[in-house]
Amino acid sequence: MCGLAGYDFKPGTVSEGKRALLANVLGHLNDDRGGHSWGMVGFDENGEFDVKRGLGKIGACAYELSGYNRLFLHTRYATHGARSVANAHPFEIGNVLGAHN
Repeated sequence: MCGLAGYDFKPGTVSEGKRALLANVLGHLNDDRGGHSWGMVGFDENGEFDVKRGLGKIGACAYELSGYNRLFLHTRYATHGARSVANAHPFEIGNVLGAHN
C-alpha cells in the first residue's frame, strides 16, 4: 500500500506558509499509506525539478518541501524489495520520471 499526493499552483498565488501547511497535511495523511520510505519531485518556476527521497515518514520533512509551487509526493509501504532510499519513488529511468501505486 502506497500513497500519492500533490499540488500545482500558479507562481505567486499561494504563500510559502500555506504551501508548507498543505505539504505537511498531505505528508502526514499519506504516512498512513506508507511509512517505510518517501519521495518527492518539486518543480521551480523555470520547470527545473528536484527529486528527494528518504526513509521513514515524510510528514516530518514536509516543511522543507514548501518552496515549490508544483509538488508531487509518494509514500511507500514496502511489500516487495528492501526498505531503502534506492527503492523509494519517484524513480528515474533515462528521461522518464515516475511513481506508481
